[in-house]
Amino acid sequence: MINAWIVPASMFSLMFAMGLTLTLDDFRRVLALPRATVVGTGVQLVAMPLVGLGLAHAFDLEPLLAAGLVIMAACPGGVMSNMFVHLGKADTPLSITLTATATAVTLITIPLWVRLVLAEAGPAAAGVEMPVLETALRLGTFTVLPVAIGMFSPSPSVSC
Repeated sequence: MINAWIVPASMFSLMFAMGLTLTLDDFRRVLALPRATVVGTGVQLVAMPLVGLGLAHAFDLEPLLAAGLVIMAACPGGVMSNMFVHLGKADTPLSITLTATATAVTLITIPLWVRLVLAEAGPAAAGVEMPVLETALRLGTFTVLPVAIGMFSPSPSVSC
């Protein structure tokens, strides 16, 4: 019950509330200075999985644990990271942009990282699969969609 309804509804609600505080101009500012987005996406998609791969080698993890660690390191940030950025009054549009960008690109990068780790593992990792498209769609459903709905919702008029 909690995992099926309450957690997803809470995540959606948090992102919707963030969307209520954002405008298109916030995202235009992010796009006008793309260096932070490019660097952040690169770190998320290349550096983090390399660190995971390095840790897997350093601790001599079994193939499936190594694959899991690299997959986790390669996954984009999500609702909770965006929420903490927002609560910390940091750059919420940049955080959401990084989540959306990394989510889109991970459709390609995660299978590549998984193949690399599993190739190193050999036959011990046979049969390992990851629903990459489903994972990316869920992340988009809980990040981009509720923010967009919140951003484009009509503001309630307050009268005294």
